[in-house]
Amino acid sequence: MEILYNRESFHLIYRSYAQSLFNVIRHKIATTELAEDVLQDAFIKIWLGLPNYNPSKGSLYTWMRTICVHAALDQIKSKSYRMYKYMAQLEPGLLETDHHQQVYINMDQSDIRVLLQDLAKPFEQLLYLYSTGYTHMEISVMLGLPLGTVKSRIRAGIKILRRNCGLKKAENL
Repeated sequence: MEILYNRESFHLIYRSYAQSLFNVIRHKIATTELAEDVLQDAFIKIWLGLPNYNPSKGSLYTWMRTICVHAALDQIKSKSYRMYKYMAQLEPGLLETDHHQQVYINMDQSDIRVLLQDLAKPFEQLLYLYSTGYTHMEISVMLGLPLGTVKSRIRAGIKILRRNCGLKKAENL
């Protein structure tokens, strides 16, 4: 099967596979909005890689599905996604949006600094680093603290922030 590399072919591929590939991505990505962004990026990769598709190595769907899975995993590993997940810990329900209701969070680092300024210095520093996308392990190495200490202080700091912001379930984090 030869695939023509033109606009009509791309539209046909998109109409035929977009919903199925979206479902694959949505299974891995927490929100519809982010999954749609990943699908768009994946289709750009599919379009650019289409001349290299080799039907003898597998079906077109399998090839595109692989690209979508990798795009979703790249998103999950990104610092912006980790920041989003971190903010979801402070705002329960952020990741539990449906197709009709999207919750957006628009915080820059100065907003985060304001939230953190009332915390004790060990919590403030750790949570700031964590909110900018550093992993527990990276923070541990950077500050020369044991990994368990970093994790427990971040967890305790999130509980304090929840309590300070008046959020429920602070003790159930």
